[in-house]
Amino acid sequence: MGMNWEIVGAIAELIGSIGVILTLFYVASQVKQATLGMRIAARLEATRQYGEFADHVIASKELAELFVTGNDGGKLDRVQKTRYFTMIEKATWQFSSLFFQKCHQKLPPDEWHQAEMLIQRSCTSQGYRKWWSVNSYRYEPDFVEYIEEIQREAE
Repeated sequence: MGMNWEIVGAIAELIGSIGVILTLFYVASQVKQATLGMRIAARLEATRQYGEFADHVIASKELAELFVTGNDGGKLDRVQKTRYFTMIEKATWQFSSLFFQKCHQKLPPDEWHQAEMLIQRSCTSQGYRKWWSVNSYRYEPDFVEYIEEIQREAE
């Protein structure tokens, strides 16, 4: 009779172990789905933010001229300079966020490639370089080094 209780106990432990394993598989699949959902949400938000900026430049001839003149390092009055530098600062905060996600492996390589192309195109303009030389201290050292490396390579 004692042997039967040992067998029943062993079977119960086996069933419990199988239940734990199945639960872990379920939790892993839920985490994977949640991660994918977060990546999709982050991608949509980045796309929305860039699209919003691009839409403003497209819709406003004045803003498009300001953007081109600022990027080319042209002469801007105080108000234009404030507007241009504010646009650059907003873009740089987005770039910094994308860089942070990349460094913490939350941004897949293909998405980082797209972001990096935009960052490289943006941060090498004459106007951006002028703004960066005064404002780079506001950002994390790793991001500063990343932007400055891009700028060195573009020279």
